[in-house]
Amino acid sequence: MRDLFLLSGVSACVSFTLSESLLFVRIRRWVGQRCAFLGRLLECGYCTGHWVALAFVLMTGLRWQATCITPLDLSLSWILVAWWAGLQWGVFCTLCRIAEK
Repeated sequence: MRDLFLLSGVSACVSFTLSESLLFVRIRRWVGQRCAFLGRLLECGYCTGHWVALAFVLMTGLRWQATCITPLDLSLSWILVAWWAGLQWGVFCTLCRIAEK
């Protein structure tokens, strides 16, 4: 469970960087010009966090063993990591607003 939480922190950082930082403004605009749906997804850190979490869970194979069914365990892990990442992303955004960055 600790590893899933740590993976969510990495997912939150990556999704925050992709969706909020000035570094990726041009990429977000470029994607948004080509596909409005994907552009909106990339601008939403919570949405981006789900796809980042999915990639990380699949790459690491890290899973919460709630059942004996591997696809179900991976799906549950994905949702847990994505939810925790979304929560952490919200905290990052709040802290940035407070710091006026």
